Amino acid sequence: MYYRIQTDPRPEVSLVGHIRYRAGWSDSYRHRENILLFIRSGTFRYDFGDGSSYSVSGGGCHMIPAGKAYRVTVTEDCEFYYVHFALSRPAQEAADGEVADEMKRLKSCQLASRLARTWPDPAPDHIFIPALIETGDDEEKIRYRFARIDETRNGTYELDRLRTANIFEGLLISLSAAGAARLSGHSEYPAALVRMTAYVRDNVSGELSLSALSGKFGYSKQYIMRLFRTHLGTTVSDYVNSVRMRRALDLLRSTGMSVGEVAYSLGYSSGYYFSRVFRATFSTSPSEYVKNGGIL
Repeated sequence: MYYRIQTDPRPEVSLVGHIRYRAGWSDSYRHRENILLFIRSGTFRYDFGDGSSYSVSGGGCHMIPAGKAYRVTVTEDCEFYYVHFALSRPAQEAADGEVADEMKRLKSCQLASRLARTWPDPAPDHIFIPALIETGDDEEKIRYRFARIDETRNGTYELDRLRTANIFEGLLISLSAAGAARLSGHSEYPAALVRMTAYVRDNVSGELSLSALSGKFGYSKQYIMRLFRTHLGTTVSDYVNSVRMRRALDLLRSTGMSVGEVAYSLGYSSGYYFSRVFRATFSTSPSEYVKNGGIL
């Protein structure tokens, strides 16, 4: 199932956060605003007032529309990001078939716009967001956008609010594209990028520089840089650091490894440099993160 989200005017973000809960915690809610959640680790179970239910685990992202009653139960220790947002019109449920038909119409509109150099009237004013999706190859990009919203939403300047709106809009577009790819059975990313990002995730302790990826896969540096910038909106080094930092959180929280051991296992040349990157990413040091019980 999908939700039809009105994008004109823009959705308005009102509340953002990052929470950790222990297994066994449970509570019931009915929110006045829509909620988008990304599960970093662990498992939630949701039981809704209409009798439906599902579970969401690490890497899963889902939306709960305003006014929908539910009970949530933590079945495995978990961490998650959440974003509350308001829409000009209530989110509407849409079946897979309706979304597939809309995708075909939009493709026709895009073809017509290229031929006529203008978008056909009326222009689309909505997108479809999956009610529940395993983010897969999109996980790092989507997690990064949730983290960036969490950072900018707490800013005190008007520019921070504008950045939050832009990042949230990008997040919705990413989720919509991931949902469309699921329907079509194809990844939205080029095969070369999928192979390289999978290699990064599977070899976090190895040499993962731009030069190393170029030598490993036989692509030019310029081509790799363009792939990462165009499809992920980041550089190779920033993407590698985001993967390593996410792995660092898990290792520091659950293994008892020292900061130096974690740094070495993730391919950093020293604990000092690892700590600098960690602080720049999360605004706290690795040791402070451990002392705080693995909560940012």
